[in-house]
Amino acid sequence: MDKKNTILVCTHIPFTLYANSFYKLIQAGAVNKPSFGIARDDEGDNISDKNPYYSELTALYWGWKHLDYDFLGLAHYRRYFKGRLRISADDKTVHVISEEECKSILSNYDIIVPKKRYYIIETLYDHYCRTLRPEPLKAAEEVIKDKYPEYLKEFNNLRKRRSAHMFNMLIANKTFLDKYLPWLFDVLGAIENKIDSSTWSDYEKRYMGSVSELMLDIYLRHNNIKYKEVGYLELIAFAKLRKGINYLRAKFFGKRYKKSVK
Repeated sequence: MDKKNTILVCTHIPFTLYANSFYKLIQAGAVNKPSFGIARDDEGDNISDKNPYYSELTALYWGWKHLDYDFLGLAHYRRYFKGRLRISADDKTVHVISEEECKSILSNYDIIVPKKRYYIIETLYDHYCRTLRPEPLKAAEEVIKDKYPEYLKEFNNLRKRRSAHMFNMLIANKTFLDKYLPWLFDVLGAIENKIDSSTWSDYEKRYMGSVSELMLDIYLRHNNIKYKEVGYLELIAFAKLRKGINYLRAKFFGKRYKKSVK
């Protein structure tokens, strides 16, 4: 049987997507929840119960474990890689990356990532600690020191760097994912063992999804991975504006993020 390349479009709410079979809607955090009539991340080998902490990574884990592919991607119901394929997402017509475009890019690169986000005012490390609870990032440093010290130099570069590939969006060859994802989930699992988030808010508990955004570039840079940046589009109007307002509140008034505006 031919392998089926797929971009998983994760959602935690009912959502309508009209696209070719290259795009596959998946219900993230589906365990003990009513079905939306789409693929679920709680079937077979899964970490669906960790969704309150890992966010969209539970959908990526499911796809990695269950789908047969040459390359696999992850997008969000509200955010996609730009391209030439016309689709309808929640009654909005947008142009997203096609399977043919992915094949062409991945014949020369290991992974497709979204265009970098730039944090002009402060470093990635300072931005994380100012806007989110700092404990998970500090735990990540301890884990890397203990388990993967060869990555410590790149972790420390978070204190210098001011740009990163965010959102946990990617499209990558199987050979890359089979090396990167065991490393990532091992790091995250060790962080989880160090953190007591029982008194945190629901938003604060989503720290694994935030830490993993920074782990991607650490892995790419340390291993000299060839990547291609592609633009992304947002379905939610004013999301970037709201993010900017929330950042200024964190920067000048010490108010950490309380909810997602992704």
